[in-house]
Amino acid sequence: MKKKLYYDSKYFQDRDYLDLHIAESLYLIIKENNFKRILDVGCGTGKLVNYLSKKGYEAHGCDISEAAVKLALRTNKKGTIKKTSATRLPYKNNSIDLISAISTIEHLTRNDVGKFLEEAYRVLKPNGIIFLITPNFNSPLRYLKSSDWFGYSDPTHTTYFTPKSLTRLLAKHHFSNIKSRFKSVYNIPTDFHLPKQLHNLPMPIKNVFNYLMVSFPLANYRDSFWIKATKTTSQRSNDPNENRSWYIILSVIVFLGLSLRIIGILNAPVLFDEAHQILLSRSKDLILSIRVGFDAHPPTNVIILTFWQFLSKNLTFTRIPSLFFGTAAIACIGIFAKKLFDKKTGHIAALLMAVSPAQIYYSSIARMYSLAVLESIFLTYLLICVIQKTKKLHVLAIPILIGMYTHFFFAIYLMVSNLYLFLKAWNNPTFLKKLFKFNLVIFFLFLPAIILVLMSKRSFPVPLNIPLKLPLFYISPFFPWEWISTLNPIHPRNLEIFSITFLILSASFALILMLSIFKFFTSKKVSPLLFIYILTPLLIFAFSYAFFRIAAVRSFVIFSPLFFLIISAFISNLKKTYRIFTLSALVILTIVFLITYFKKNYGQNDLSRQVYSNFNKEDIIVYNDFVLFLPTKIVEPNGDQKLAALDYLKTNPEEVKVFGLKETNVQDLPKNKKVWFVFRPTNLASYDKVASGFETSMKKDYRQSKKLNYDNLQVILYEPKDF
Repeated sequence: MKKKLYYDSKYFQDRDYLDLHIAESLYLIIKENNFKRILDVGCGTGKLVNYLSKKGYEAHGCDISEAAVKLALRTNKKGTIKKTSATRLPYKNNSIDLISAISTIEHLTRNDVGKFLEEAYRVLKPNGIIFLITPNFNSPLRYLKSSDWFGYSDPTHTTYFTPKSLTRLLAKHHFSNIKSRFKSVYNIPTDFHLPKQLHNLPMPIKNVFNYLMVSFPLANYRDSFWIKATKTTSQRSNDPNENRSWYIILSVIVFLGLSLRIIGILNAPVLFDEAHQILLSRSKDLILSIRVGFDAHPPTNVIILTFWQFLSKNLTFTRIPSLFFGTAAIACIGIFAKKLFDKKTGHIAALLMAVSPAQIYYSSIARMYSLAVLESIFLTYLLICVIQKTKKLHVLAIPILIGMYTHFFFAIYLMVSNLYLFLKAWNNPTFLKKLFKFNLVIFFLFLPAIILVLMSKRSFPVPLNIPLKLPLFYISPFFPWEWISTLNPIHPRNLEIFSITFLILSASFALILMLSIFKFFTSKKVSPLLFIYILTPLLIFAFSYAFFRIAAVRSFVIFSPLFFLIISAFISNLKKTYRIFTLSALVILTIVFLITYFKKNYGQNDLSRQVYSNFNKEDIIVYNDFVLFLPTKIVEPNGDQKLAALDYLKTNPEEVKVFGLKETNVQDLPKNKKVWFVFRPTNLASYDKVASGFETSMKKDYRQSKKLNYDNLQVILYEPKDF
């Protein structure tokens, strides 16, 4: 006999009650999301519609039963209750904030449940929520009671779900952020959500059970389970093969990025700052090295390298954590861009990050930047979720704290994010209180770092008044390539393939960024990214100039995920022909740039690796301080090696201590050790004089056995005359 799918007056009169616990929990969701317009599908006698109307919301209800509609109209305003099927909702597209269907979908055929979800998706506003309650076919009581289970007691029940099966069905119909655990309300007198055996317990004990059955994983094993899901603006495919294809393409892009980063690891020269980080991480006094390092950066990267180098001190091995973080960033930005926008944008964002010269470089050296970029991706995604009200503010706490303990400029990210959230919710006192408490917690958790900064020891003098030659990556090759470099004026002697390619690449991305700003200036989804991305560099420049006096340009790479998301969304919106042309041109330009870069810097890489290798062999390395930013400052902590650059020792006593260096004169150098002397001629007479004096002194007891030239660098190997 076919089950009856609609009902008479007696059916609804027998069920004419409102579970206050469900109503209050639903009210909590509505209030937190600032919803206004609610629809209860399968509203029965309209108790919930009446309850929400009294709370001040525009509540509507619908039911297929004429008897139910007549009963509901007795207690609700005219026009708020309609007789209709759940599969044909008579409401406009994108017109409802929240749809509830309490004990409704079990009365529909499985095919009609799918049609209902399609209709719900249609009428819900973007980021609207669907809230469902239905018998749990996976309830332990169903197995124990068998045919006596409550779900079988109603002859009108025709379809059953488990939390897992309904989650899959909601995802198939493009819903996301699916949850079956909720914030609960307490001290509610009704007991319908609790087993009958618990109805007479004291309220405090009932509250504990209430928490376990609503907010704890046990919620998935109740007789009836609750579930909610969000309508996202990005369309999700309901074809598993299509999703599989998307991830296969993403995997190919990630492999491309991994390959380029491995090439980078094998070719990137060891410049001063990387050498400094490696040396700090090798100190036997970790606390002192953290204090020394805090002068420039928080200790997360130093701590990671400290434990990593217990396994091996090989240069390539030392760089592997950066390789891992940089490669993971490609996958993460692709997945997050897919969630925030669409599949095309996900692939484009991943591809652009995979071939980015700046990302490749910072994923190839043992510094904190690739880790910071990965943290920035997570933080950006969660921030957008908070802005879109799909996640709560507290989810930002852990990523922002980890970021601030990785790089100080995450504090600027926090400032700009706070400003945006404040401007967006300035008339919402409840949210502003939460924002204040959130920042108070962040401040106290970051307080140890602030104290360490005040106690930190200066690790190396920042040159302010002397005309130094900056390291190469301060100028063009590793300048975050979404900005046109103003530090490297075009000069006829610089017009080579390397610099011309860089100029075209920078100009292209600058143009795309400007077009993106014009296109997305009023976009609810992209405008937060633009706000943070545009304001953050201005604050970096301001703080750097006012307080730190350091070259902060490279720190923009931390905020590059914002850039990739913005321009990827723009390119994704181009017509197919223009999109393919734009991506092809950018990738070709990037490959040409990378080839010329690796070729141009091969000599420095060869030199730095040779110096690094000699350092590991405990040869003595002498260099002219402040002239050569290469790993010539590396000396094994607490070892027998000595450093002959006296100026450095006199100005950095704490760093000398943490690095285990000893001051020595040329005549005191051990006569059984090889000495490598690295020198670059400069226009600074004082340093040239020191270098010349060193060479003169060495000739007394040492003989020159090898002399190498790399660009303007001279590398001389001295061996004891009697060696």
